Amino acid sequence: PPITVSTPSVPTVSRGMRRSFPLAGRPAELRVLGSNLIGAKGYLAMPSGILNPIAPRTVRALLTLAFGPPATASTR
Repeated sequence: PPITVSTPSVPTVSRGMRRSFPLAGRPAELRVLGSNLIGAKGYLAMPSGILNPIAPRTVRALLTLAFGPPATASTR
């Protein structure tokens, strides 16, 4: 018979926010993303049978700036 692997369910909380604003006359966006904010520990059972640890608490910030012609009030 095949070997079956299962892991208990582990709740995780992830949140994010974004804010758009002009920067040097060009459209920009700041994103802040938080993953596993409660710091859950455990493993995820993949369909292939591989066990992966749950990623630790992580916060990322990304700033995106559009290049090209400067934005004007009519194109925002």
